[in-house]
Amino acid sequence: MSEANPLNSQQPFLRFRTGRNGEWVELQSPPRDDNETERLTQILSGALTTRNLLVLTGSGASRAVGGPGMSDLWKSCSSIANHAEVVKLVNHPRSEGREEDIEHLLSLCLFHSRLHAGDDADGKKVRDFQAQAEKKISRLCREFASTPDTLAPYVQLLRKLVPRRGDFPRTKIFTTNYDLCLENAAEQLGMPYLDGFSFAYPRRFHGRWLDYDLVKRGKDKAGSEFLDGVFQLLKLHGSVDWELHEDTGSVLRNPATKRPHLVYPRDEKFALSYEQPFLEMISRYQSSLREPDTCLVVVGFGFNDHHLVQPIRTALLTNPNSFKMVIADHAIEEKIGAKGWEPWTELSDCQLAGADITFVEGSFANFTQILPSFSEARRQDDLVNRLVQALESGRRIPGERSN
Repeated sequence: MSEANPLNSQQPFLRFRTGRNGEWVELQSPPRDDNETERLTQILSGALTTRNLLVLTGSGASRAVGGPGMSDLWKSCSSIANHAEVVKLVNHPRSEGREEDIEHLLSLCLFHSRLHAGDDADGKKVRDFQAQAEKKISRLCREFASTPDTLAPYVQLLRKLVPRRGDFPRTKIFTTNYDLCLENAAEQLGMPYLDGFSFAYPRRFHGRWLDYDLVKRGKDKAGSEFLDGVFQLLKLHGSVDWELHEDTGSVLRNPATKRPHLVYPRDEKFALSYEQPFLEMISRYQSSLREPDTCLVVVGFGFNDHHLVQPIRTALLTNPNSFKMVIADHAIEEKIGAKGWEPWTELSDCQLAGADITFVEGSFANFTQILPSFSEARRQDDLVNRLVQALESGRRIPGERSN
């Protein structure tokens, strides 16, 4: 499949790969009642019934619903008046294959502006370009249309992955995206989420809010029970409605802010991710991956962020018997074989060596369509367990009719 195809492009099938043989299995027009679809459903059911369910979404997921991709950010920033002059000043790209890499360009701009501080004319040009580029990026991520129709894959994702058993931890959704797709999808479903911000106005960030939960008290009950359909939302690189108040160091949610608090696409994002509130998000991301009986569902994430890939590597190495991954993307096989995409090759090698990794290649919409809900996954898991028990004991499956 071509890299030019967006994640939501219409594809006639899904493909998946699991196990040690490295063979891709094609699904024609899902959902369909055939052996291949049943096999993928069983695999996904086993993954989704793990105790700790984590989701990681990246720019590919937002691009699937009309959001900007990295190429769109480059195109927008290239329209800035002094773009060509700045590209020459900072000696971009410096390496082959990065000619239209906005992250590389902004990284060089940052280094250049630090070396040419003060009243240096060239330094001022680069700083002005950098400021304008960051404004364009935040505006693109804020303004793209997200209607109920275009958000359908996000709505499906939440509907399938958020409801869980009452004694299981809440689904944790991590995202590198700045946009409000997940928040808007949750609003469509009437689904509450915990994002680390207080419920009182102004909504102020504090990590302790991620340790709290929502319960409901019944009229005829002395105790309380957890509210259904709640999830944790952790935005690893900030959000277009976050605003930093530098005088107090507080981060507030302000939909009208003109200076959103973001980790912009540049090499320095590794260091910035270890400042608050990003440190809180990263810390919880790392600790969640170390929990036993964990499944990480990855959607539209390119594995380009070293500070997010390294904890996954660690989980695969140190927790191989109880850590599962489901990776959904529109061009997995191409990325595995492409030069310069080492994390994808490494993940492929881990799968071939026996790691519990399932690759699902296809559109975001088709992936969410074939995902089982938790209740469906439990029924599927129970059926498989009954089959295994029956085979081990040499008897018929309970409830099965004899011929």
